[in-house]
Amino acid sequence: NEIAKNHMHKPLEIVLTRETATPENLKHQFLYCPQPKKRPEELLHLLQTMEPKQCIIFANSRREVEEISRALKSRLSGVDFLHG
Repeated sequence: NEIAKNHMHKPLEIVLTRETATPENLKHQFLYCPQPKKRPEELLHLLQTMEPKQCIIFANSRREVEEISRALKSRLSGVDFLHG
């Protein structure tokens, strides 16, 4: 927020959900799938079952991030990835 104040002219704050994300209303899930080739399908099943409004998915490698992203994009809308 300080960066926006210092470098932008009249910055706007955009809130993606009406509820404020606080530790009380955040839900953490852990999915362990020992078979790497089945991970995207298992993750897709979990997302379709839980129907989250938003989520962040972590992966071990850039390649895995891209594989998971491709699998999810083929079946869900609003999917994107970030790696660095």
